[in-house]
Amino acid sequence: MKQHQSGLFVPALPADKVKVIETLKMGTVNKIFLEFETPFWDLKNPGIMFLNSGDELDNQVLDETNWVRHLLGFDAVLNLPNMLVGWIAGPASK
Repeated sequence: MKQHQSGLFVPALPADKVKVIETLKMGTVNKIFLEFETPFWDLKNPGIMFLNSGDELDNQVLDETNWVRHLLGFDAVLNLPNMLVGWIAGPASK
């Protein structure tokens, strides 16, 4: 999109929209699906988020043993009440 935005839109986008496209960054996000026989989480508030100190994570050497510390959390999956989806982004997701 960055390379071809000038020819994609007719009429051309306003300058502020072009600037947004030009400053977009790409990254990696992975999902981890976990299925359980029965849910153990609150179905009315189906999210489990993890909090970690940014300094703590920034000062860690990322390897195959500690990637799990970079998990953002888990959410229930719509229409699949026994399933959670976990989110991990950035270098740990690679």
